[in-house]
Amino acid sequence: MPEVAPGIQRWAAPQASNAARPGGGQDHLGLNGIDASGLLAQLLPNINVLTVHPRYQSFYLFLLDEYWRRGEHRASAKGFSQFLRPREYFHSLANFYCQQPTHPVGDYGSVIGSRRTSGWAKRRDPIYPFRENYIGNALGGYGYYYRSVALGLDLIAGPKFGSLPLDKPTKRGAELAEAFREAVHDTEYIRKYFDADEVPREVIEEYAQVSCLCRTSDPATPDQRPLLDAFTTAGLAANARRAGLRTFLDIADQTDGHSLDDERFRQLIYFGRTDDGATYRATPKLAKEVARWRVWQAREYLSVGLSAIFALINDWGVAQGGVVRALPLAALWDHLRIHTSFGELSRDLGPGHPAIELDSAFATLVDWQAKHLNLGSPDLPDSLGEHRLAQLLRFEPRSTTRLALAGLLLVTAIGRRWREADAGEEFFDAGGGDDISIRQIGKWVQSASERRITVGDALRELCERVIRLHLNVALSKLPEDRFRFFRELGGFRFGGFDIGVGFVSSRYLALATHAHELALCGDPSLPIHPLTNLGLQFLKEA
Repeated sequence: MPEVAPGIQRWAAPQASNAARPGGGQDHLGLNGIDASGLLAQLLPNINVLTVHPRYQSFYLFLLDEYWRRGEHRASAKGFSQFLRPREYFHSLANFYCQQPTHPVGDYGSVIGSRRTSGWAKRRDPIYPFRENYIGNALGGYGYYYRSVALGLDLIAGPKFGSLPLDKPTKRGAELAEAFREAVHDTEYIRKYFDADEVPREVIEEYAQVSCLCRTSDPATPDQRPLLDAFTTAGLAANARRAGLRTFLDIADQTDGHSLDDERFRQLIYFGRTDDGATYRATPKLAKEVARWRVWQAREYLSVGLSAIFALINDWGVAQGGVVRALPLAALWDHLRIHTSFGELSRDLGPGHPAIELDSAFATLVDWQAKHLNLGSPDLPDSLGEHRLAQLLRFEPRSTTRLALAGLLLVTAIGRRWREADAGEEFFDAGGGDDISIRQIGKWVQSASERRITVGDALRELCERVIRLHLNVALSKLPEDRFRFFRELGGFRFGGFDIGVGFVSSRYLALATHAHELALCGDPSLPIHPLTNLGLQFLKEA
């Protein structure tokens, strides 16, 4: 029976893992739990991937306040569900009929229920009946996404055991609800159709001009200022939220003339420039906060590299028949030795690559990489090396060479660039319980160089580290079956799944939309996106 590689666990009871979290999902290495649920939640609390539009807080607080005002309603979650859903449905339709200058050109994304309501709105029916199937959750988008944000902003008092049976607006929440009420109270929808199950299209169109989610990008909108105050001053995480918004405004201010998106945001945070010419240097007062974002993005590059190695192992196992029989790891090492070539990779990365192969000293690769990619102090990076490697792994056709060597190079680049840095914070040690913190990866790169192992040995050690990580994470999720490969008869059997390689969401869309729809800057997706007077003042107060 083939030997098990040293350090790779056999079947055992689930082990504790900082990365692993209960439940399902596609986070097979637990990286999302570290990078998104952990670090990114500290950088940008209460501005989440799926809570894109800030004005939903005004809208839902208005509905909650209206429900509590009505004496004929019993304050219960079921009663509120029956009250909320028709009104959320008509509001969803209204967002597609807005014709105000603040409304973006083209499709308006991230509207609750839009998978169905956007198509229904395009039909321009003369009368719209309430359709129960516009969304699944009993409390709609409030229950799915926005309630947790309302709690974080101290807009609602959540129900407690033996206390309220339903969320109730706090003083701040009631004030926000009143401001939204002021914005919409004069519409025919509010005056005549607020309790109706059928609403004429022209009534929805009139309502849209004041209720649309885009309207708070106009400072004259009644709920704009209380909404901005909530996001910048409310809750235990207000300081971190302000810092995140100011960091974005600092970037937007220095990139006017260049459109922004998720890719450019990552490059500006990490390198201080993009591959299309935009540049960014953190304002001194925000330097510490930007440094935290940089360490987070370093972890994102590290995650892509580790995910590439995971995909390499999975792709090999599935292609070699590992779905129907166990494969020994020795066969994987043979496969890498035969099918991995730096010559092939050099065609992807361009000229300047030395004669390095799997039997070359790993230290030679590390020294060449440090020179070729200008890997020095993390404070003054002057290369897009990690970006180029990540693009290759995320978007180019997969091959053994690309996954193995570009994955190894990306992990090594992070370890080499950051190994001597003192981030002075928990971000640098995130993932330490699973042996995948940036500090640990840096120490591994240094140790592997000093031990004079070969590039092939380093690749094998990295594969074994990823195998251990996946088994720990999958074991921790039992009884759910999250194994993409598992031990059997001294080898490994594979589930036959596809493995993706990519970033965790940076929450860029939500962050950029909040900055714009809170009237702090122009639309960042456009080349011209100047900061407003409010935005300039907010940034200056950092």
